[in-house]
Amino acid sequence: MNVRTIPYGYRYENGVVTINPNESEIIQRIFSEYLHGQSLLNIAADLNADCIEYRPGVIGWNKSRIMRLIEDERYIGTDTFPALITQETHTHATMLKLQKSTQRETNRKDAIYNLNVPMYCPQCGGIMKRQHNTRGNERWGCRNPECGVSFSLPDTTLLAELTIILNHIIEDPEIIHEIPSEYEPNTELQYLKNEISRTLEGYGFDKAALRQKMLEYTSRRYAEIDPNKYITIKLKADFEKSGPLSEFSTELFQLTVKSIYLETDGNVGITLLNGQRIGKE
Repeated sequence: MNVRTIPYGYRYENGVVTINPNESEIIQRIFSEYLHGQSLLNIAADLNADCIEYRPGVIGWNKSRIMRLIEDERYIGTDTFPALITQETHTHATMLKLQKSTQRETNRKDAIYNLNVPMYCPQCGGIMKRQHNTRGNERWGCRNPECGVSFSLPDTTLLAELTIILNHIIEDPEIIHEIPSEYEPNTELQYLKNEISRTLEGYGFDKAALRQKMLEYTSRRYAEIDPNKYITIKLKADFEKSGPLSEFSTELFQLTVKSIYLETDGNVGITLLNGQRIGKE
């Protein structure tokens, strides 16, 4: 038989569809491996490696073929086809397929994948990592193996709390303030400044040499200027331009937020680009 006329797993006996013992074992193997986390691609690769024939003389398993078998409702039994798997097994496989499809769509579009800022642990200050299981539950756990702090934090809750904070700032941008700079000129820069001062207090100094020292000082001092004041002004302007949010704004978040932090009680806060931390309250 060069072309299959009935689904894989069955055969004709005296004009009646019956179970093909060898092929039915492969069907059960496919469903079992899929439900235990194997990808369609890996299942196909294993079948090809084991030289399992899809039809006599043909070893041609691929991702699409495996998926068509998993989707085929005839395997749970009909008036014509005897059951190869249980209804429960087929339902679980179908739900898993839908869940994987939903996750792929979410990966492309959901705001949770576009935050692009770190979240910091409340215990050790390490980076937190999002964890998503097959039941659709999200947690955030510390990557520091010596810490291991973990919080249950659904994506919807996280995005809702971030939206509350952003709206809080939109309502009153004046709560944004400049973080005092801790800048102190380094020793070499201070020495250069003092040298210029002493030169100016004297007579008959080399104007060209003095000019060179002043340019060097100005250049190095400019390079060390704290940009925090400008960043703070821009932050206020960005929030003033935004109207109240009815849902999370990825654009505003990425424009203004440097990182997310968690409190020990699990509450969420943000750190703005100027270093100011703001929570829900």
